[in-house]
This record gives sequence, C-alpha cells and structure tokens, in this order.
Amino acid sequence: MSESPPNIRVRRHPERGHHERDILYSIIDGAWYCHAATVRDSWPVVIPTLHIRIGDQLYIHGAVAAGLLKNLGEGAPVCVTITHLDGLVLARSLYNADADFVGMMNLYKKWTKTFTYPRKNAGDEPKPLTACAV
Repeated sequence: MSESPPNIRVRRHPERGHHERDILYSIIDGAWYCHAATVRDSWPVVIPTLHIRIGDQLYIHGAVAAGLLKNLGEGAPVCVTITHLDGLVLARSLYNADADFVGMMNLYKKWTKTFTYPRKNAGDEPKPLTACAV
C-alpha cells in the first residue's frame, strides 16, 4: 500500500477515518470489485474492475494492452477506490436521504510489477497475465 499525499485526508468527521491496515484489508478483501482511475490523453478515466489482495500487494484485473494497464505501464499514477454500500436511508426530502457505506481510497504513484502466465510447453510464448500489481 502506498502512503497518501498530505493534502488527502478525511476532513468532515475525521474521527470516522481509519488508516489501520487490518481495517483497510477487510474492506479490500470483502469487496467484489474496485474502481481504478487514471488520466488518459488529458481526460480522467475510471474503470470498474476486479481485484484481489495477496499480502501487501493489490492486484487489479485487466489486459496489459488495454488503456488502463497500458497507462500504468507507462508510469501514470492511479487511484483505486472500493465502496461497500450497507444501506440506504430513504426520505421524502432529498436533504434527509442518505447512504450508509464504508469505503477506501488509495493512491499509487507508479506501476510496480507486471506478470505473465507460465509457459505450458518449452516452446510456447509466455502470454500476458490479465492482472497487474500496483
């Protein structure tokens, strides 16, 4: 996991923010998918994708030749967010409606690793793995 820049912090109700690894890991491990955001050609792009955590590494699913992972391979920073929606508070007034959720955001400055599938036979070319670690 990377450290957040100093200007990124919970400002409203900071007592609700947690930075302990166990809490963040439970959010990551309990989610089915995440959103990965980066900038492509001066435009922000957010991609929903699958993820898994192994140890301290977060792996996100995608094709190495696709836009998101290609950008990461070129050194673009990425923001990964995960949200668990626990419930909705419905009301007649928009001002009284709310959502109960738990979420996390982590910023990564740089792509750290790429992986390939192992070769099945000695003469086979390695195939790009559709997951990457950030």
